[in-house]
Amino acid sequence: SFDFLEGVPSAELDPAKLVSLNRLRTCRDPEAEKQLKTRLATLLSRPQLCRSGGVIFDVRHPESAWSIHVDLFNYEQREFPDRCAALQLAVDCFAGRR
Repeated sequence: SFDFLEGVPSAELDPAKLVSLNRLRTCRDPEAEKQLKTRLATLLSRPQLCRSGGVIFDVRHPESAWSIHVDLFNYEQREFPDRCAALQLAVDCFAGRR
């Protein structure tokens, strides 16, 4: 299930669980990463948080694929093979709430 976390400031999230998207392995297809970031940017008009299971996505600067910044709080220590896997889950999370 997916949940927006309205009113939950990032400061209340456990920084020990924070993982920057940029720290994950690059996607095999760089174009796929750009497409997923573009899709995510089109879903958001402002910075937002969304929870998918034990992963909370903190998305900032969603103006474009180039400016978007994605952090995730990985409470379930989920293994992501690459950025595209995490981005797809983020897209699913935010799209599921529309």
